[in-house]
Amino acid sequence: MKKFVFTIAALLLLCAHRLPVSARSNMAWIHNFGFDVSLPGNYTITIHDIYGNKLETLFSGMLEEGRDKFSWKPENIAHGMYFCRITDNRLVKIMTINY
Repeated sequence: MKKFVFTIAALLLLCAHRLPVSARSNMAWIHNFGFDVSLPGNYTITIHDIYGNKLETLFSGMLEEGRDKFSWKPENIAHGMYFCRITDNRLVKIMTINY
């Protein structure tokens, strides 16, 4: 599992370069990502901004063992870094998404 460590200066730099919603492009961005499910169970997949605010729940329910794929189409948000949080009540996996 990858760990991400951000310094305050790095977070301020990221925040300073975020575009306002009105300045974002109107292109249709769709982020596809997948992950391996090693244990069947009840999973929740959410998208968060860099402040930890939950923006959207992509999936909540049972997943079987194997490879699963999901898509996220950002709407009405600024370009920047976002996090995909995958949890199964035992473990948490965080993936970064650059939009």
